[in-house]
Amino acid sequence: MANNISPLKALGAIYFALIGNMQKSISNSGTFLLMIAPPAGGKTRLVLELYPSILRKVIFISPLRALANELMDKLSKMPNVYQLKTRKDFRELSLHEQESFFLIATAELIDEKVLSLAEHLANEVVVVFDEFHLFYLWGESFRPILPEICHGVANTGCSIMGLTATMTDELMKKWQSDFAVGMSELRLLDLGNLRLKKMPKAHLWTPRFTGRAMIKRLILYRLLSKGRLESGKTIIFCKYRKEVLDWIDYCRGIGVRALGCIGGEVDDFSLRMKKEEFDFIFATSTLGHGVNLPEISEVVISYRVNDISLWIQMVGRGGRNGGEYGLLSIDSFFLNWKQQLLKLIWISFIDCYIKIYLFIFEPDAPTG
Repeated sequence: MANNISPLKALGAIYFALIGNMQKSISNSGTFLLMIAPPAGGKTRLVLELYPSILRKVIFISPLRALANELMDKLSKMPNVYQLKTRKDFRELSLHEQESFFLIATAELIDEKVLSLAEHLANEVVVVFDEFHLFYLWGESFRPILPEICHGVANTGCSIMGLTATMTDELMKKWQSDFAVGMSELRLLDLGNLRLKKMPKAHLWTPRFTGRAMIKRLILYRLLSKGRLESGKTIIFCKYRKEVLDWIDYCRGIGVRALGCIGGEVDDFSLRMKKEEFDFIFATSTLGHGVNLPEISEVVISYRVNDISLWIQMVGRGGRNGGEYGLLSIDSFFLNWKQQLLKLIWISFIDCYIKIYLFIFEPDAPTG
């Protein structure tokens, strides 16, 4: 008769197996361990669990300053944790002489002095690249320094960990090709590539609605539905910066509490999020990557994304704390045609309801 194993013990066994695997993978200098897990799957938390008992000297490089700031807040009470705000900050540190340290920085602050430290302590230091897929996606478009830093670190001979939730086949081939020469060994720890930690409770597929009309109806539907605002926030992804700004103006005009976030303003958004009351977040894809948000009960993607990697990052903003969430999306990567048809019938019903309400009570409201 087989022995029953409790879910808690099973999770514990998996956790310690992961730690053993990671410790073995990074014990030899020159090893690149790529760890892939769903959004909010605990990748960063696992690294923090290993410091300073196993990972004694860590250089944590983030492509987003907001993520670096949040990590510093989490580790502020731990010993020997430092964050570079400018390149001058590194000159004031004596990391060579410390038994353990955790250095946090964005890619732009990694200079020759930091790389020299990694090379000097190659047998002891582990460099962690957070949101590793962005080092390729953004590096090939508007931030060429990201892949340059990756290659610079690889040439130091230290061990590397890459953390991400999405690696397409194309990016995986690039990773294997780019680091095959600089690293002595490449290891892959795949805990769920291109997967969601929690599937949405409701997935409404809306191929015929324009983004603006869809969002307007969603706002009115939520305002008309009693008690729904207490269940969580709604995040609405827009394609262009101007759309975000227009929607914030629109919400202010009808008395809806909303915050907006566009590229380059994530830090400011994080501060406003702590001070202001809101029910809706309008953002470009810049908020699709890791920044801590309150419990999100609805995710709306108002434009066709087509890229499953970016789509998963956006959808993964919902249910990060284990709660239920709904999804309203033009793209549909996880539904078959029968499910899509049923959802389309339901959203068409809601659409007609909102149109009737607008016609009767708000005839001057724009239709999108």
